[in-house]
Amino acid sequence: MEKIDFDQLCKNAYSPQAGLIEKDKLWIEIFKMKEWYFIPRGSRDNIHPYIAEAKEISTGKQWVHAFTDMDRATFFVKRNGLFMEDNTSPIMVVPNNQELLEWLNEMQDEGVFGIYFNADGGGFYSPIDKLDAIKSHLQKTYPKDLK
Repeated sequence: MEKIDFDQLCKNAYSPQAGLIEKDKLWIEIFKMKEWYFIPRGSRDNIHPYIAEAKEISTGKQWVHAFTDMDRATFFVKRNGLFMEDNTSPIMVVPNNQELLEWLNEMQDEGVFGIYFNADGGGFYSPIDKLDAIKSHLQKTYPKDLK
């Protein structure tokens, strides 16, 4: 299986000359992923994903941090000292399905503003309340690409 270069897709999508097509290509690949990767926080009985302010995006808003692969998530954990209570660095692997969007929408109801992918560099983001619309747009515009 071909490894997707999310750094390049992100550069293309957010370059000054980028249009909707470049952004669509990035989000198509996100929604095609079988799983999204999150950093677990809390105790083993009450695990939740890492949520924090992302000052490089905006101040005063909380973002759930997600990653496009296990290596990026693990790197972020180690770089930022986000180990679990037992000093391990497991990664939450969450299936990319409709339940994932519902789970994110529940986070929004609890005050989380958006999702921030690949905060280790080459990152991109979206408000949670835009994800359903993005996915719907992609399904209508590129139905063959999202299979």
